[in-house]
Amino acid sequence: MKVIDTLKQIYPVPNAILNRMALVRGLDLETAATAEVLTSDSYKLTDADILMWLSTTPDISQSGISFTLNADKCKYLKEQANKVYKDLNDSAFSGVVYGFKGSKL
Repeated sequence: MKVIDTLKQIYPVPNAILNRMALVRGLDLETAATAEVLTSDSYKLTDADILMWLSTTPDISQSGISFTLNADKCKYLKEQANKVYKDLNDSAFSGVVYGFKGSKL
């Protein structure tokens, strides 16, 4: 099985989006999906990019299947992507800390 097949089985993302993300991350989508490839930083970062992209597209349709992501699920996807970005010290990490404004600004 190829890397692109693995990702397409998990995520409803158009090929053009997958190709762009993989290119930016240096991931060859046509290579065999080995354990080494699937645990590589380039694969993890591509995966995180897909999660971030999905978090911005709440209505998704592919192969006749449609679903909608609510705000909580979109937030969860962003958090998961940011965990990967942070763990790998990637510049895509937003580092946004949410909280209340207080007297110490």
